[in-house]
Amino acid sequence: MRELNTIIKIDLEARSFNFVSHPLYSKLIGGEVVATYLLSEFVKSKGKKVPYLSILSGPFSGVFPYASKGYFTSYIEGNFVTSIGGGSIAPFLNLNNILGIEIYGKSDLPINIEIASRVVKFLDAPNNPIQSLGIAGKKSTMSFVGGIKNDDYFLYNDKSNISLSMNLFGLVFTAFSDFKIPDYQNYKEVYNLILDKEDQLTVSKGSNPSCYGCPIGCAFSGVPEKEHSSILPRTLISCIYANPIYSDINTVFSCFDVLGMPYNHEFLERFPSEASKVKIELSSQL
Repeated sequence: MRELNTIIKIDLEARSFNFVSHPLYSKLIGGEVVATYLLSEFVKSKGKKVPYLSILSGPFSGVFPYASKGYFTSYIEGNFVTSIGGGSIAPFLNLNNILGIEIYGKSDLPINIEIASRVVKFLDAPNNPIQSLGIAGKKSTMSFVGGIKNDDYFLYNDKSNISLSMNLFGLVFTAFSDFKIPDYQNYKEVYNLILDKEDQLTVSKGSNPSCYGCPIGCAFSGVPEKEHSSILPRTLISCIYANPIYSDINTVFSCFDVLGMPYNHEFLERFPSEASKVKIELSSQL
């Protein structure tokens, strides 16, 4: 049985890190709901003055089409910002059985972070540019200077100015484990079933650079999402234009089933109510 419940917690001031697994993370699935819970718990323990950033993946990221977005949350000087967009960071995290990354505090000097083989390195930014870090073909590169960019061409809104507030200039995540699908034959059937639902997408096929693993290449692949979505797609971090597909509980259950993840229909039907409690808890704190 697969459980996606590991968060990399990184303290910039202390230059320390931990890989933390918790069963509750699995119950919250991923994306927006886990991001909300993590920030709520962080504010409880560290207060509102410590700069904070999280990068969350979802259980289908890099595995099923139209579901490879990343969910970014920052809370800096009372400014709460969320962004959703493409690039390879979310798929690379999920395919390495990492649910997300939490980064907090402020480094005394400008740094880049390199993550590989369950080790986090804190590197002087001027002497270790992010382009020189990681292994080509197995890495996802993020820059926090002048906005948030993932793999050069996917841009995220950064009203918090992370590079100044946290002295964090970049991050490179390099793949270090293999992703195994327990029921590959049925997985392919479900994968093709989703491809067959292309007519349900609310966007047209194009020739633009696609989000990771997406066959559509629509005109909005490089644009951060701004539209509101129902909670299940936001938790899976599926594309906003695939909402009709990933709002369907039967489809989502089939995806979980072939991945060996323990979410049944009853759980999925109850999930929006549980997720709203997490969001209410955070709202009461900020």
